[in-house]
Amino acid sequence: MRLINTRTFEVKEFIGDPPSYAILSHMWDDDEVTFQDMAALPAARKKKGFAKIEQCCKQAVRHYLDWAWVDTCCIDKSSSAELSESINSMFRWYKRARKCYAFLGDVDEAPVLDSKAAPAAVEQDNPSRPALVPDNLGLFCVQMQLSRSRWWKRGWTLQELIAPYNVEFYNCRWEFLTSKRANKRFISATFAIPEPILDHSDSLSSVCVADRIAWAAGRKTTREEDMAYSLLGILGVNMPLLYGEGGRRAFVRLQEQTIAASEDYTLFLWGHSTYRQFLVAESAEASPRVLSRPIIGGAGSSMPVNAMLASSPDDFRTKVWWSGSRVEPVTRRHGPLLSAPRPAQVVDTDIDTYTNPLSALYCETLPPSPPPEPDPPCIEIVLEIRASGVSNSEVWSEGSVDGEVDCRP
Repeated sequence: MRLINTRTFEVKEFIGDPPSYAILSHMWDDDEVTFQDMAALPAARKKKGFAKIEQCCKQAVRHYLDWAWVDTCCIDKSSSAELSESINSMFRWYKRARKCYAFLGDVDEAPVLDSKAAPAAVEQDNPSRPALVPDNLGLFCVQMQLSRSRWWKRGWTLQELIAPYNVEFYNCRWEFLTSKRANKRFISATFAIPEPILDHSDSLSSVCVADRIAWAAGRKTTREEDMAYSLLGILGVNMPLLYGEGGRRAFVRLQEQTIAASEDYTLFLWGHSTYRQFLVAESAEASPRVLSRPIIGGAGSSMPVNAMLASSPDDFRTKVWWSGSRVEPVTRRHGPLLSAPRPAQVVDTDIDTYTNPLSALYCETLPPSPPPEPDPPCIEIVLEIRASGVSNSEVWSEGSVDGEVDCRP
């Protein structure tokens, strides 16, 4: 891990545990300073991107930190191996940071502080901050300032919000606005990230995979593959980076790695229509049912109905009404669901007319509030299982499984 000396701007590499450091969260812009630029500091200072490196270091000095990390100049992006290692390590680096400075370059409003408010206790780690707190109106204004920034819509900034314990927000003039801790209720309500995740009182593993992916819905990255790569730390997996593979393929690989690393079957709670699918934990002895209202490949969707994995985090956008606390695994009898070391498990059918063994996933469409009928509509996804994994699948909306059924790709 390379760090910048906050006083000399020298970039130094640390093997093993690094010293305490601050870290910058920002939106990339034109004329950023690269790792190669830092070798010639006078020339680097002339670039537009050097200003935020300098201000980050100044803030770190105020917090008695001798080192800082900035992604633009602390990673040698000319090395694909180093870039891959850095992206796979980035969540951990943000988590270890003593301070994270979120620079909102598109927010130019001045900080809102109510001079009539009672003085607040000065934070021990930031003695230079004014000892004032905003009143209710002032706090609302601060939150409106925050919400207008593009920072909340970028893919990489999700882990930069969650991983560090201390996140401080600054406007375009590097004036302090507020902190994550002071606004965790607002952030939680706005972006559906639980407060215990924001303040680190709960671990990420306490939240199901589907909800963690849903946090990234609506966010964008400059390179389409980065939408998947930016979720590596949040999902707790590692994988090589293959720029050029495309965003959908990268996200499919991410889901495959997640299946291999965990037994969280909420990964299948995604869909394109009004309501998201719901994986039902049927017993291995239960006879398969063919019910109605398919929800994969809804109206206007370009996704084929036989797709078992989502194409992007946006597919997890719709919240599901949970009828239970978690989804239980069911018995697998006929091979893996996906070609992964630890595949998900599905229930076996008892139909003898199929040439190849089949398994099935059961899904329900659930509205935001509990449905009035006792048995909500379901669909059945029937999979043809081969030695190499899933060959194809078919979604039935109606009919009976008593007779022979054509399972088409």
